[in-house]
Amino acid sequence: MNELTFLDIAILHRIDEDTYIEKFGSRINTSFFETANLLGTMKIKGLIDFEQSIGGNSKVSLASKGKYILEVAEKKSKEQLDNLDSTILTAIAKGTSKLTELNEKINIRSEDLAFHLEKLYVQSYIDYYIRSTELFVSLTENGFNVIGAVDFTDLENKEEQRKENRQEKFEKEEVQTKITEVIEPEEDLMKKRARTKREFYFKKYGLYYVLGIILILIILGLIYFFYFMGG
Repeated sequence: MNELTFLDIAILHRIDEDTYIEKFGSRINTSFFETANLLGTMKIKGLIDFEQSIGGNSKVSLASKGKYILEVAEKKSKEQLDNLDSTILTAIAKGTSKLTELNEKINIRSEDLAFHLEKLYVQSYIDYYIRSTELFVSLTENGFNVIGAVDFTDLENKEEQRKENRQEKFEKEEVQTKITEVIEPEEDLMKKRARTKREFYFKKYGLYYVLGIILILIILGLIYFFYFMGG
């Protein structure tokens, strides 16, 4: 919940001196309750502040952390495209348009994805729109052109290799499980056999063991009697 998202950055850009919670929904295409929820979450993250104004409206302003985020975003937006940007553009081109789905697809920190999406937006490789607290992204013409100019074969091969490695690891674990399942019954069988042998010998020779112990005790008792009592 406390992680920075691209939606947070998009909302921060829309906050100015005339921003009020009650009127902000029209700027981001959300209802009043959705807007209040979004801004409340950003307040918890320390990105914005609220203050009561004349007429009962709640004024929204950027907190120091929110201003800092925008400064960092502006700085990073001037950087050149890298492999991660290419991966993001490829994922969008393949149909991943929701920000939440894109975050799962790319599997990096939400904050890192947010700054990269901001860079792609500022440099006109992607566009976005907000609807009911969800942000959707799409490629621009420049974004399509970049994808056509970059060879993604190596990236796709690496992804396939990772999938094969995961499958191989799964198969090894499955084989090891089967081996364990075979070995454990054999060990149980050996223990059962040993227990059966002990029970057999006890039933066959147990009486002799008991008589032998009784005889030894009688002899020891006689020795004790004659040695001490006779003396």
